[in-house]
Amino acid sequence: MRIKNTSQYPDSEVRELVTFAMKGIDTTGVMVNVKDSRHAYRGMAYHGIPSMSPAAKMRSVDRLITIGIGGSHKFPTDNMIRNKMRWQKVSDEDVQAMDPVRRGLVRWTSYSDGRWQAHFHVLMEPHPYGGKRSPLIEHADWREALVAVSAHEARHHYQMSHGKSLSEVDAEKHAAKALDRYRSR
Repeated sequence: MRIKNTSQYPDSEVRELVTFAMKGIDTTGVMVNVKDSRHAYRGMAYHGIPSMSPAAKMRSVDRLITIGIGGSHKFPTDNMIRNKMRWQKVSDEDVQAMDPVRRGLVRWTSYSDGRWQAHFHVLMEPHPYGGKRSPLIEHADWREALVAVSAHEARHHYQMSHGKSLSEVDAEKHAAKALDRYRSR
């Protein structure tokens, strides 16, 4: 594994935390780029390397993981999704009962058999990232966030390398275990 740190945090500490979080997963040929982020944290495990990445020219690298960590003022934080919207089916009767402003927000979908279905944008119930079966993960500081995101993306690398389906629930559970190991050391 190669680690490139361009974040505001100390290089030696970032390398130690990423290595700790990815322990137990074969990271041969993986390039991990740790950057600053305007969000508290973010991550992405690529199935290969995007051609625009400088890592694409490295022969010893065949997979890329990017991690973004925000400033220390972004912490503490957690992995709750509080403002996600989804389209929900609504009946014709419900659409007719709506006031004109809300009715204008209805999206209609046509089907090949000539049917039409109305959908309305609704706020989903808050849940941890990955869904209701995912654990709630609280990050006290940037270090804990870096461990959790690194472990999460390492798990996606494992899933891709072993032909498994990508599961956010599985990745979040793996991140929670890594964070528990980090806190107890």
